Amino acid sequence: MKNFKIIKVIVISFVLLISITGTAFADNGASKFTDIDNSWAKQHIINVFNKGLMSGYSETEFKPGDNVRNYDALVSISRMVNREKDINLEQLEEKYQAAVLDKFNVPSYARKAVALCLEKGIIKDSDVSAYSSNPYARKQEICRYLGLAFGVVVDSSMPPAALPFKDSMFIASQYKAYVSYLMEIGVISETTDNFNPNSYINRETYAKMLDIASDAYEKKELGEDITGGSGSPEIIWTDYPEPSSTGTDNNSDTETVTIFEDNEPADVTAYVDMVIPEYGNLAVFVGTERRVYKLAENVACTIDGVSEGFWKLEKSDMVRLYIDGNKVVRIVGESKIRKTIGKLVDIQSGDKTILTMRTQNGETRSYTITAKTIVIKDGKSALWQELKKDNDLVITTSYNELIEINADGVKSSDKGVIESLVFSRIAPPKLVITALDGSQNEYYADSGIEITGAGEDIYSLRPGMQVDVSLIDDEISKIAVINETAQVLTELKGLIKSIDLEAKLIIVEIYDSSTSKYADKKVYITDETKIANIYLEPLGLNSLKVNQIINVIGTGTVDGVSAKAIQVVN
Repeated sequence: MKNFKIIKVIVISFVLLISITGTAFADNGASKFTDIDNSWAKQHIINVFNKGLMSGYSETEFKPGDNVRNYDALVSISRMVNREKDINLEQLEEKYQAAVLDKFNVPSYARKAVALCLEKGIIKDSDVSAYSSNPYARKQEICRYLGLAFGVVVDSSMPPAALPFKDSMFIASQYKAYVSYLMEIGVISETTDNFNPNSYINRETYAKMLDIASDAYEKKELGEDITGGSGSPEIIWTDYPEPSSTGTDNNSDTETVTIFEDNEPADVTAYVDMVIPEYGNLAVFVGTERRVYKLAENVACTIDGVSEGFWKLEKSDMVRLYIDGNKVVRIVGESKIRKTIGKLVDIQSGDKTILTMRTQNGETRSYTITAKTIVIKDGKSALWQELKKDNDLVITTSYNELIEINADGVKSSDKGVIESLVFSRIAPPKLVITALDGSQNEYYADSGIEITGAGEDIYSLRPGMQVDVSLIDDEISKIAVINETAQVLTELKGLIKSIDLEAKLIIVEIYDSSTSKYADKKVYITDETKIANIYLEPLGLNSLKVNQIINVIGTGTVDGVSAKAIQVVN
């Protein structure tokens, strides 16, 4: 005999009776409302008014048929939560004033209530941001507010709660736990009719919910059991597994689990149309034929190789179904859209262009780049040829077909003085930058790169400017000019070609490694320049001769070096 799992979800058998009668409070003025005599929720309206939870639009109008605004719902819930008035609302209002209340123009009457609900985790600032465009509260949103006020915690690792409503599949999965809890404490009546989760809720319906919820909340605060206890009836949760136990119950009747080898062919290969967790059903398309399969109680499911609950399958996911009897006992799913994060290892181009990457967990995967593959690098459309080894990748596939590559280049930086710029008709501009330690690096830059600090484009740069360079894959992405006439400590060695004693200028022939050619360099002598021989014995400028080899240490300028020290080598 099949062993169904039992979950306490619904509630006291006389909920309907409670929902009609409720607790009657003395009329402390609610009878002044002239528009509630014909309301089915008249007593609930009187109760919430006398509890101080809801008020009328005027002294004589409650407007029971009007829709509830989100702000009004939060005001009443905050009054329920702070019934003892032991929470410092002024302090909370100050705490959230700038970040939420002022930012989203929360009306003055609701500011303290919104601050309290934010503090209690009943709402988030993202909820408040939406109230201006969606002022009225929907039924499932009210359930969420009340459920969170009671401290209901949703366990995302478990399947959604089973609900009896005809339209329960249209209740958002994350809200079903709140609806289930409110049913259990009698706030929502058990029925097999429609729940209408996205419909707006009117004030008389909300008054009934709030009246019953506030009584339950008071009992909860007093430590009383408000969920019916062991005497409440239980509902069979159709064909769903509970979390696996770490122990073994040798006395329990368990259903036999069918074991499959990885290479065993599936009974059906299909595409998901709809997952219906409430009834343990999976609707799929096999070709153009739509089928609905019943899932076994202990159905095993993997999605993209990871063990998951079957309720996490999405529309259009491809699934392989393994069937035993008339039920699906195993599902192997593959997401229609799948994203993989890692780093680029290599791209090989031949009959096919194969991209190889290493994923975050160390796995190596290969994908075929096609003409349809979209390539984005650093936020811009790119060619796959622009991708470099160790680029960070986010790969998007559809059933293992590579549809998008989103890459971030390897970022680095350099700082120094522009030594030279070379412009060509057939190649990007080339910059030679002398770093502060005297070393030189070559970079290529697109003519459209961002320039800050001087000029508007790369053609406004010139030798001698001190720059900070931002690099992506060793190509310049941005240049910030720090100093337009910078000097850099420079060391050079060369042969004296000429000496101008009057101008205190020496022309030295040096070997330029960036061009692999010899070039002339100007060396300026100042009163601070120290000249010495190989033994560090001081010399004068007149001691220098043409064809001598000298070492020069100085500061670089646009057209030469201002010498700090000169040493004669021969």
